[in-house]
Amino acid sequence: MTTKTGKSQVGKSVESSLIAGTESFNFDLWASQVKRQMITSLQKHSRNSMS
Repeated sequence: MTTKTGKSQVGKSVESSLIAGTESFNFDLWASQVKRQMITSLQKHSRNSMS
């Protein structure tokens, strides 16, 4: 019984860590996309003000 519960606990912890990893990865990806969009929009604004 004890080994069974211990095994299930380990499985749960692995699952939660995997979920957290994917969430952080998605956040990094989203942040990089937002940065790119901000840079492009700033470049467009600077070009408009120059011309």
